[in-house]
Amino acid sequence: MNNLTPEQLAFRAGYEQGRFDAQVETAQQQEPVAWRTKNATPPGGYVLFQQYPQAVAELGGEIQPLYTSPQPSKPWVGLTQQDINIAFDATQEGGGFDEFARAIEAKLKEKNGA
Repeated sequence: MNNLTPEQLAFRAGYEQGRFDAQVETAQQQEPVAWRTKNATPPGGYVLFQQYPQAVAELGGEIQPLYTSPQPSKPWVGLTQQDINIAFDATQEGGGFDEFARAIEAKLKEKNGA
């Protein structure tokens, strides 16, 4: 059970976001190993470049740098007590532990984009 106050939870969330921002900044200070840009063919496809695609940049195209180290992932988002209560209440009519566990799993996937 989480016994943190709302202020402590807000502090923790801010701290985690700060760590995430610092990791992104560090990764972006590295030299990209390649670049990619959207391509019209196939629709939604990408074209990779080993050197900076100056011609694409001059045409106003969106260019995304690619790095050797993976970009940091988004901080984990846990459940609030309200989320847990809703999942528990939703599984009380004939549901058991397995149904409650699946409801919790679904909510975590929803909040973390999995």
